[in-house]
Parts: sequence; C-alpha cells; structure tokens
Amino acid sequence: IRTLPRRTSYIAQDVLLVAPPAMPAGYDPDITDEMAAESAALPERIRQLAGECGTDFFDTSDICRPSTVDGVHLEPEMSRAIGLALAEPVRSILGRSFVSG
Repeated sequence: IRTLPRRTSYIAQDVLLVAPPAMPAGYDPDITDEMAAESAALPERIRQLAGECGTDFFDTSDICRPSTVDGVHLEPEMSRAIGLALAEPVRSILGRSFVSG
C-alpha cells in the first residue's frame, strides 16, 4: 500500500488494516467448516501482519457480524456500526499524518 504506484506524489504514511467479521458455517452451503475456521483466524493473522508492518489495526468482529441470510454480507446496521466505530481511529490516524507530515 505504501509503495503502490499512484498518480499523485502523496505517499501514505499511516495505514489502517481492517479485518472483516468471521463468516460462520451453516448459512451458506458454500461456506465449509474449514472456510469458517480460516475466516475466524483471519483477524489474528491480520493483527500480526499489522504489527510486522507497523500499521494500525481494527477488528470488525468486535462490533459486527455477517448477515444471517448468507453469513458473508453485512446488513445495513452492521455497515453503519463499522463506519461509526472507524471514525475515531481514522480521525486519530489523520491527526498523526498532519502532525508528522
């Protein structure tokens, strides 16, 4: 993300890695128990990657869950919960960027 070629000279100093909520097995027949287990492990793997890369991390599993319709997509209220929960971390990151940039 930091080294991706871009059309502007802006280089992202701060990155926020956001882990999606885990997909539970049982709602969609295409989501196997193995896939559900891998999905449940993903936030910790992303947290470790964020630590290795020196980026911020946010786990949406702390505040939302996938729809019970398919176990993958989010209901509108869950999308809203993520947006509201991300407001402060993003504000903090942007504040650091302006102070250090």
